[in-house]
Amino acid sequence: MELNMLFRNGMVLAANKPIRIFGKGRGHVRVAFLNMTAECESSGEDWLVEIPGQPYGGPYEMTVTLNGMVHTISDIYVGEVLLLHGQSNIMFCLAESSYPVEQYEDEPHLHLFSLGYLTEKSRFLPHDGWVRCKRENAGKWSAIGYHVGLRIARERGCAVGLIACYQGASIIQSWLPEGTEARLGIQLTPAQRHMDSSYPLYKAWNREGALYHFAVEAITPYSLSHVIWYQGESNTTEAEGAVYDRLLTALVEQRRTDFDTPGLPFVVVQLADLQSRCDAGWRAVQEAQARVGETLAGVKTVVCRDVCETDNIHPATKIRLSERICDVILEKIK
Repeated sequence: MELNMLFRNGMVLAANKPIRIFGKGRGHVRVAFLNMTAECESSGEDWLVEIPGQPYGGPYEMTVTLNGMVHTISDIYVGEVLLLHGQSNIMFCLAESSYPVEQYEDEPHLHLFSLGYLTEKSRFLPHDGWVRCKRENAGKWSAIGYHVGLRIARERGCAVGLIACYQGASIIQSWLPEGTEARLGIQLTPAQRHMDSSYPLYKAWNREGALYHFAVEAITPYSLSHVIWYQGESNTTEAEGAVYDRLLTALVEQRRTDFDTPGLPFVVVQLADLQSRCDAGWRAVQEAQARVGETLAGVKTVVCRDVCETDNIHPATKIRLSERICDVILEKIK
């Protein structure tokens, strides 16, 4: 029997959400946490036990007994857990941004867990566990994750756990289960797909369901507080733009199901304007992102065209965009 890879020293649990402890294997499971216990008998491949949600706090210790083998997890906090989700602009690291190195800060209450990439070398890997934010490693973090997490940790006085679940140049379909396009009645030819005609090295993850199985399923149903979704650049043909709102709506609904959290709050970052891409496909994705934020409950679309560069598909200025994202999240944290 084994625990899911998220259950490591330094982990952050989402406050006031069910605490789900899960893993694989057959046998007896017993979890002890904060004077509470939960048990189950696993007769199949997967097991899960649940403990009631708790307020901010920590550090705590959890004991998980699997078929008589005792595993102790220490340095556990209850705080805010954010899923950093999408493609290269949410992956874009602090060292690549315009933020001055001399302003990087230590923040012991900011923790990061990284899922790695399918074929690229990752900055952090799952076996690194939950990494604490330090000046010397902050440059490798998602710039948006660093800025948003730092502010929430300090303004709310709680631990913040960031889960890096992103892949550069990924299409939205890769983050959805196979059959989603067919279920939605979407039929796109190879010529209508932005990523089918270029970037051949990315074929490993740009097929429907690839990243969904590799990354999302690997950590469900861990409780989350919020999702930050920044993606769309790889779906900007005119045909894709015309259906992007349906795909994005399906993704939000899928994540709420995956993580067993109805109404799970989403912040969607609208693509910035790009001087070299003022075509109908790019505009259609921007408009679709705006529509989803206006029509789907619990989703807020953040505009970034006026707070970052428009001459690069990867704007180097991320601090002001991060402030907007953080404003939305903090408004929901009461």
